[in-house]
Amino acid sequence: FYLSITPVSNQSGSSNITVTITDAGSLTATESFTLTVSSINDAPVITTIDNQITNEDTAITSISLTVTDIETAGCSHGITFASSDISLIPVENISYTCSADIFYLSITPVSNQSGSSNITVTITDAGSLTATESFTLTVSSINDAPSITAIDNQITNEDTAISSISFTVTDTETAGCSHGITFDSSDISLIPVENISYTCSAGIFYLSI
Repeated sequence: FYLSITPVSNQSGSSNITVTITDAGSLTATESFTLTVSSINDAPVITTIDNQITNEDTAITSISLTVTDIETAGCSHGITFASSDISLIPVENISYTCSADIFYLSITPVSNQSGSSNITVTITDAGSLTATESFTLTVSSINDAPSITAIDNQITNEDTAISSISFTVTDTETAGCSHGITFDSSDISLIPVENISYTCSAGIFYLSI
């Protein structure tokens, strides 16, 4: 006789197996033995993470994943991250919390940066087995308002133009001299708008009034 015994999936321990043989005259013989099923560490399993989109300068906190593991409780796993574009998503800008075996990720893009980065999440169980899951995080560009350097109050003599006024425009998306410029005057009888002119060079505007 050749016996084949299959333990229940993911179970370990010992069981006493008894074999009983019966002949044609109903007489029997028995033999018992112990079958020990040794525990082995099963690798963790991570749920799929969909690709994500967020706007420039906006953190994303809606990412969650569940870890399933026979031997190690979900929140007891180690977790590490990798980013394919650390100029957009540095690893230190990825954080997490865990509750009821669900990991919640928070990712903050670098300020004024846009593009895509492949984020890889690696889970490690108590027996050093790992599981990984990757997804793409796309950071959409948004238009940032320009900023202007301060302009000091000015003094000039009657009948004397002033042309020493300059200021710099900083803008993430638009080069300084590519900006449109308009003027307003609270007293057009003294300073008509048409009497204000400008030039621009290397991102610096020069006014003449």
